[in-house]
Amino acid sequence: VVYEKFMERLKGYSNRFDLLREYSDDAVEKTLDNFFDVIFIDGLHEYNQLTKDCANYYPKLKEGGIFAGHDYNAIAGVRQAADEFAAKVGREIHITECDVWYWIK
Repeated sequence: VVYEKFMERLKGYSNRFDLLREYSDDAVEKTLDNFFDVIFIDGLHEYNQLTKDCANYYPKLKEGGIFAGHDYNAIAGVRQAADEFAAKVGREIHITECDVWYWIK
């Protein structure tokens, strides 16, 4: 049902995006480095997977792009993984009222 609603809402824009319905570990091989303006991670909310998603997808983001995700305060493993990765890449993490974490590459 969610997929159908998504496609219905975006049908007028189908020439502006390519949809990959895959697990993040599989889709990463089908995306280009330095390609995306925004990457928003809201997948499997476990420390190990978020750590892996950050490492896999950060190279896909253009310089000056927004790297973000959700559930920073809601899930300890998300917070830990986001904090560790931000420190690793030398970025300051910001948190919004909606529990979104982000930084600019």
